Amino acid sequence: MDEHEWLAERFEEHRTHLRAVAYRMLGSVSEADDAVQEAWLRLSRSDRSDVENLRADRPSHERRGSSAETIDPLRREEAMR
Repeated sequence: MDEHEWLAERFEEHRTHLRAVAYRMLGSVSEADDAVQEAWLRLSRSDRSDVENLRADRPSHERRGSSAETIDPLRREEAMR
């Protein structure tokens, strides 16, 4: 198993939780799915050495920062509609 496959498996293990968190933040299933997909795309393209922990047990300020990165583009897109 290569590094990308390992990362994909770890992400899939947490997808349900990530989707639930995104849904609570966004209030829409489709927007939550988009946010989780965007998070995967960013993670899969990132430098693997920067990935320390895929779980939500990081300090809350780190979770807020990474969730804001994912949600801000979605909010801007909706505001343009």
